[in-house]
Amino acid sequence: MAEEPNTETAFPAMTPGGYCTPGMTLRDWFAGQALAQLVHRREMTEGATYSKPDLAAEAYHYADAMLKAREPKPDTVTPQHIALGIGGGK
Repeated sequence: MAEEPNTETAFPAMTPGGYCTPGMTLRDWFAGQALAQLVHRREMTEGATYSKPDLAAEAYHYADAMLKAREPKPDTVTPQHIALGIGGGK
């Protein structure tokens, strides 16, 4: 099994005893959200004839894309942007 690209958690919680449970990974949360829509669409168009393992893999592809979209973008401010006052120079 491939290593998960993101171990950030969704829904961490404190138990009454003071123990913090990490919750599920954000990747799993995103995949679950994508899976719900994928299943709905397939049920509406194909009935139950779709491949469930393929559908689960597709959900994780969407989750990975969502995680990638969250990654910080490189600073693309150029000296010209700074000179014109439209950049966030450092």
